[in-house]
Amino acid sequence: MKKKSGLFLVLLVLTTVALVSAGGAKAADDDVTREVFKGTNKTTVKVVMQAGGYRQEALAAVFQEYINETGNSVELRWVPNTSWAEYFNKIQTMIASGDAPDCFMVAIEGFEIFRSRDLLEPLDPYFNKYPAQKAILDGEHPRLQAPFIVDGKLYGLGIEWNNVVAHVNLNILNEAGLPMPPANWNYDTFLEYAKKMTYTRPDGTKVYGTSIPDYYFAASAWLFNNGASFMNNNWTRSTINSPEAVEVFQFFQDLIYKYEVAPRPPVETEQLFMNDQIGLYYAGRWPVRTFTDSGFSAVDVVRLPTNKSPVAIFGSGCFPVLKASKNKDAAFLLASKLSSLKSQEILLTANSIPTNVQAMDNMVKNSTFPKNTAVFRTDADVARAVESPNFYADIEVAFNRALSKILANESTPKAALDTLAREIDELIANR
Repeated sequence: MKKKSGLFLVLLVLTTVALVSAGGAKAADDDVTREVFKGTNKTTVKVVMQAGGYRQEALAAVFQEYINETGNSVELRWVPNTSWAEYFNKIQTMIASGDAPDCFMVAIEGFEIFRSRDLLEPLDPYFNKYPAQKAILDGEHPRLQAPFIVDGKLYGLGIEWNNVVAHVNLNILNEAGLPMPPANWNYDTFLEYAKKMTYTRPDGTKVYGTSIPDYYFAASAWLFNNGASFMNNNWTRSTINSPEAVEVFQFFQDLIYKYEVAPRPPVETEQLFMNDQIGLYYAGRWPVRTFTDSGFSAVDVVRLPTNKSPVAIFGSGCFPVLKASKNKDAAFLLASKLSSLKSQEILLTANSIPTNVQAMDNMVKNSTFPKNTAVFRTDADVARAVESPNFYADIEVAFNRALSKILANESTPKAALDTLAREIDELIANR
């Protein structure tokens, strides 16, 4: 589940005062910011999140409701927003040093890192102990909840998810005299759009019809739509050099060098998109908050083009409870509170999609931007989870290396992907 970092760090700086005034006492510890929300009893639940994932005033409201219900205090630890791999490493460092949180935000990309090492507490017994919380689990979309159930045991309640769609710059679309792309477009139609949305303005500004989905999550979405993937279904063999996968990355390379409709990465894609210099940008719901905060509204969304079979991708997140916690019951109740219908609607205003079915339906009913917000709901019914084994971080590093060579035109896609396949197979053998 990919998110951008720049705005999140700014928001952390700008809204810390707001959190403190709402009851949080802030203290710095190395690169972790700690804030305490005081309850009336002696129990304190320690929770870790990446900086900027949620608006602080909304999070403070959810914490206050939890405090009112339980009397427990909450110690919030913000970890700087970097890559998921660095964030997961930080959590593991906390655990190894004896300073483990009671629960923490984990994206699906890191879930298996912790579960496979027997660090997470199964939550099933707690629903028997606190039956009122069962309604929260029952409200979850079963497809989105499924990755957190392993061998019949539940390790986390979903709170948010993201897919990958095409964000369309409506200013460029209108300049090119085009309607919105059709929901069932294929590579040929996509290329027609990209070509017509690539031009130079009278003032010399270069406009590109598309960007390149140059990160693991977005690239995975394009692979799924072409009948390809990084690995086979049980993650025992790499399939990233299959003909279907090679076709995707050859298309990416051709968009830059053959058709000249995309800039060569790295570029600040999101900023160029808002500057009306890139027509198509690939992400989930998370940029909507940036667009809204920046006053940029010339955006609508459509499903990705499909070459073989239409498959949406999803990456989700939850708040698992660590086995090392000394406050497991209190941590379970906090994780449940964060995943409740009301909390999801408070926290997930424009940056992620709720995992609660009713919250998703309300999101579509109440949202006016983007116009096609419904795609963030309907994808849930057909989505496939991003491939996230417990060696995900190593795969991402190897993938970034291969993709860099492809997009720099330093290697053919086939050669780069053959190397990547061998590296992934080695990781599988050594896991």
